[in-house]
Amino acid sequence: MRGIHQLIFGILIINFTISLGNCKSKNYTRHKIVEDFEKELMLLFNKETIDEEDYKLYLIGINEMTIPREFFTSKEKQQKASEFRNSDLFKSIWEKKSIIDNERSQNKSEIIIEPPRTTGYDDNQTRPDYYQINPDSKFINDLIEQTNKSEIKSLFKEIQKIGVLLPPIISNALLEIDDYKDESVKKYIVLQFYYDFIFMMNRLNQIK
Repeated sequence: MRGIHQLIFGILIINFTISLGNCKSKNYTRHKIVEDFEKELMLLFNKETIDEEDYKLYLIGINEMTIPREFFTSKEKQQKASEFRNSDLFKSIWEKKSIIDNERSQNKSEIIIEPPRTTGYDDNQTRPDYYQINPDSKFINDLIEQTNKSEIKSLFKEIQKIGVLLPPIISNALLEIDDYKDESVKKYIVLQFYYDFIFMMNRLNQIK
């Protein structure tokens, strides 16, 4: 009888552990990170609610470099970004640049315009590898499928085709389209212009 009780207890412990693991993985969803970002915007703009216009103001702030550096580099942001980097969501969106380049080098017609994230290296030196949003990820494909606006769909397809565009090029394109009700645009802004910036500015995108 004692052995049966131990077996049942062991099964309960395993199920509880699995449940905790599932809850942890669900902490990072595309919807959740948008909610978290909007809470940060409330603090940044000193507002109680966030609307579409605030996304526009944020992009303008990114372009004009008026967003305080501390918005991306505080200890709290570094901690959150470090936790996010270990999530399944991160792994489904970001990829090592070396892997992306290797896969795309098979198609010589691809033009890769990469942002100057590393400096001080000549052609004979090995450049550090780093994570970047994978243009071939399911995430980008989902954004293309999700939006019904042709201009937004065309922009995401262009990002997918070229590989990597400089952030100012993308932000200017989004400002020109000027549609922040679109959920795909919101998600892209959060991941490209918030989390990716946190990773870069704190060197959390680098592969050691």
